[in-house]
Amino acid sequence: MTLVAQISDPHICRRGELLYGIVDSATALRRAVSTVNALNPQPDLVIVSGDLANDGAAESYDHLIEILDELHRPWLAIPGNHDVPEVAAEVLVNHCFSQDDGGWGPCSGVVDLDGVRIIGLNSVCEGEPSGVLDPRDLEATAVALAGRGDRMAVVVVHHPPVALGLAAMDAMRLDDASAGRLGDLVDDHAVDTVLVGHVHRASATGWRGSLLLSCPSPAFSIAMDLDPATPLTVSDEPAAILVHRFIDGVHTAHVHAVGERLSIAVNY
Repeated sequence: MTLVAQISDPHICRRGELLYGIVDSATALRRAVSTVNALNPQPDLVIVSGDLANDGAAESYDHLIEILDELHRPWLAIPGNHDVPEVAAEVLVNHCFSQDDGGWGPCSGVVDLDGVRIIGLNSVCEGEPSGVLDPRDLEATAVALAGRGDRMAVVVVHHPPVALGLAAMDAMRLDDASAGRLGDLVDDHAVDTVLVGHVHRASATGWRGSLLLSCPSPAFSIAMDLDPATPLTVSDEPAAILVHRFIDGVHTAHVHAVGERLSIAVNY
């Protein structure tokens, strides 16, 4: 069995700053870290799927590392639209996906766990909230998928490649050309799962023969409103992480609330 915990969109600011002057995103992330550290058994890996620092500044990434290094297990990260990949790649050098196979752009790469190959992709489009994929990364992804052997295949990318029903966020998804090329790879290589962030909610959909899962944010949620006319609206719903279980070719994902909870053993 392989376990992977996923945290997304922490939006960490420089020390002493609040997100948008309101949200203590650092404390929110610390609670998520404590929740991961309380998991039993512990995950083999923790993945942080983008919007790591809210302003892309080196000081904010230093703050992020300080908090995430409280994790008991290794962690890797990919950037989101609030990040600056070149800065992240330099500051997070020990927490980027491996680029040993060559051909990857900044902050993209691959990691192998027992029975699972996970590919992390940088989807940042400089100056835009929507996403785009580097052709180099798509080529490297094709090679990594073709060479995975009998491992399950998981792709992690910040921006969803398909609309999920939240109109304001759907307008900021992966661009159609990138989504089409990624979808062809997912289809051709029978990718099991695509993990995304960006939408600040848990959701699941089928896409190109794979399971596509979005991860909530510890900082804030995007309001659940499927009316296409609704503007971008945030809510204070309980924070959560995703816990992914891979065993015997089957992937199960659990939405796990952040924070301490009363647990009692019962006969059922």
